[in-house]
Amino acid sequence: TYTAHPKSIDVASVFWINKAQTIKSVAGPGSTTLVVPAGQAQNLLISASNVRIEGLSLDGGGFGIDVQDFISNTTLTNEVMKNLILAPDASPGGGHGILYESVTHSLIDDCTVGLSYANGIMLDNNSSYDTVMNCTVNGTVTQHGIAVKNSDYNQIFDNTINSSGSDGIILVNA
Repeated sequence: TYTAHPKSIDVASVFWINKAQTIKSVAGPGSTTLVVPAGQAQNLLISASNVRIEGLSLDGGGFGIDVQDFISNTTLTNEVMKNLILAPDASPGGGHGILYESVTHSLIDDCTVGLSYANGIMLDNNSSYDTVMNCTVNGTVTQHGIAVKNSDYNQIFDNTINSSGSDGIILVNA
């Protein structure tokens, strides 16, 4: 278990990956946990292409995983989120369990997303040619189980959504 120290209000994330790499739990799904303090915006922020995260649990953060290049606003590619267990903070003001924003040719596979304040899994703003498969969303407070917005050519299949504040799966301009 890796527990982060609280950061100041101007720091977006405690765990931040900004270069290509693989982080994989050798003991299997759920055996390694990243924990962030209450009130933190993200648990895991990824702002680089070619990142693979496999077999971890993430506890806390308004967003469980936020994948976007907010620095140079370029499109990220080849992101793999596999065999993850997420328990985001579902308090008001929280975000999505997993957010891909401007991410292409990437995969979300066999992930379990606990109760999220917004969407369980969201592909947004030119996140195209991505696959979301074999995932379980265990509820959302305000929005959808899986949302695809302003994105094309994605594959969404073999997922389970146990409850949501709105639609199970929604496509908006997709």
